[in-house]
This record gives sequence, structure tokens and C-alpha cells, in this order.
Amino acid sequence: MSCRPCGAPGVRQRVRQSSRLRLAPRPGGAYDLLMPRRVLEEGRLHSAIRDKVATYHSAVLDEVEEAIKTHDVVVVGMRQNPFPRRARRLLERNGVAHHYLEYGSYFSQWQQRLPLKLWTGWPTFPMIFVRGVLIGGFQDLERLFASGEFSGLLSAPRA
Repeated sequence: MSCRPCGAPGVRQRVRQSSRLRLAPRPGGAYDLLMPRRVLEEGRLHSAIRDKVATYHSAVLDEVEEAIKTHDVVVVGMRQNPFPRRARRLLERNGVAHHYLEYGSYFSQWQQRLPLKLWTGWPTFPMIFVRGVLIGGFQDLERLFASGEFSGLLSAPRA
């Protein structure tokens, strides 16, 4: 996420209040908002399991990454969860074309969904990507539409 030096509304305040967020300057006067995530360092994984960790259901990640490269808006969801359906309806009502990927239900394919959560750090479905950026889930999408920020994300350069 980047912002001008003046910062988007509330960004500088959130950075000051958080011990984990910080701004990193970029050329041209913009800043990147950095959010370090805790991930177990590779050196703390036994060598016998590193390949398993690195390739765990990598085909699912490959499929999602390819969709993100190909489509401006991607919704990743699961059956029986009402929020992916709500996100898709909101996009359709607003005339936004999107690509939908579905991985199982509450009763199946949890092993395929797990690497998505590990990869993104996002705990729930749907996972909504706009021009390569994970924007969150349905409620986050709703807030972006309500604030008018969604259209700006669609016209932003692809991440």
C-alpha cells in the first residue's frame, strides 16, 4: 500500500499507534506502508521438511496467482459461506467484472484452502484481490465501495 507524504486519511495516525506498522519512503515522495508478518524463519525448519513446507498444495497457489495476473478482480471463496456470494453480488450490482475461484465447502477441501491462508495471512473467505492487491473480504469490499475508493483501486497500476 502506498500513500503520498501527506498520507491517506488516518494512515499516519494508524502508523503512530501501531508498533508493527511503519512507513518506508520511495522515490518521488511516496511512501510504502510496511506490515511485517511473523513467519517462522526457514533456518528454524528442519531440512527434512523444508520441501514439504515450500510446496504444500502449491498448485492452488499457482492457480490463484495466475488468476490475479489475468483478471483485475478475483474473488476466492468456498461453498456454503454466504460472504463470497455477497461479494460477488456487490461486484455485479456495481458492474464490476470478476473472476471467481471456489475451493470446497465447510465439509471439504480445507487442505486446499489452508495454503491460501498461510500465503496471504488473511484468515477468512472470501479473499478479494483487486489488480493484484488483497483488499480483504466482503465487509472490506463494502467499505471500499461506500467510501468511493474502489474505483481508484481499479484504475491503479497492477501490483
